[in-house]
Amino acid sequence: MPSPPEARAEIASVEDSLAALPGLEETLDRFQDVGLEERLREQSMLVRLVDEILEGGREAFETRQRKYGF
Repeated sequence: MPSPPEARAEIASVEDSLAALPGLEETLDRFQDVGLEERLREQSMLVRLVDEILEGGREAFETRQRKYGF
């Protein structure tokens, strides 16, 4: 069980987090209004695609390197 000063500090921390919640919700609403979530999802998909392409190129290069002794 936390001591009284630790408990007060924890309560203060929770109260601070709760006080910040309306601002965070407003920020989330603004992000959703401008379609940020969808754009980030698309960007993430593009990053994964580029990673896959680069990995495929690396594998092809290594295969040719082994085959032809570059």
